[in-house]
Amino acid sequence: MSNGVKGGGGKGNQPGTYLVIPYYSGDEGVRPLPSSFPFWMCSSININGSPYAGQQLPVGETVELTMDAINYGSLTVPALCLFFWANPTTSFTNTSVQLIGQAPLTLATDVLGTTTPVPWTVPTGTPAHICLLAEINATADPASGTYNAASDRHYGQQNVQLASATPGGHIKIGFRMANGKATAARFRLEVTHVLINHPVFRPVIAENALLVHAEEIHLSRTLAEPIGPTLHADLAAGELLELELNARVPLDATPGSTIVLQLAQYEEDGQEPVGGLGVIVHVV
Repeated sequence: MSNGVKGGGGKGNQPGTYLVIPYYSGDEGVRPLPSSFPFWMCSSININGSPYAGQQLPVGETVELTMDAINYGSLTVPALCLFFWANPTTSFTNTSVQLIGQAPLTLATDVLGTTTPVPWTVPTGTPAHICLLAEINATADPASGTYNAASDRHYGQQNVQLASATPGGHIKIGFRMANGKATAARFRLEVTHVLINHPVFRPVIAENALLVHAEEIHLSRTLAEPIGPTLHADLAAGELLELELNARVPLDATPGSTIVLQLAQYEEDGQEPVGGLGVIVHVV
């Protein structure tokens, strides 16, 4: 797999198959995505025809999932698209993702295609906020199996938690950090602000909304002492770690403004994320 290499589509010596789940118009599959771009919010994953934006899906309700994808290769290719869900997590493992369903998709060169709808009845026990993950595969251009949407163009994710709080109010979000590798590894988790109101936010953030900073940002292991906006952890292969994010809305925050926090997971000395999720807090 040639992650990080631009897709072709008549732009040089392109391969026969070069699949991309696009994050934005004109996304040609260059990965990793820019650090300023919310790699946890992919508008190519749709529920009932609209981009999923982290809203709660009622248990027992049946929804229809579709995915947009494109092939920048020189040949028409039959591909297979898969949908998964998971509890809120910054990184996926083979045991943390649950297969929802799959759909075939034939992609001609440089033509954005959409899968046929895949019905999903939300199962009992599904949490209020979930992660949706999409994958595209072809024999000539397989996915890596890492579920890493930040660095592999075969994946897209909608991995965002929505909340609301008043000025001065407390923000508390539970989630998991995981090791999707086949060996033990040390990771770091960093919380940063997103202060650009990207068009991808439009389903949940108004175009004229002011993006503001949070205060007193702390990560912690569940029921443990908070340790600040960066956390380090040694995880065995496949291990899941329960964590909490705590922060506070500034007292002078204006109702109608929004806080966007990005939780990005890296290998301890790495510069490219292996996963992450977003937290969007509306000030009310």
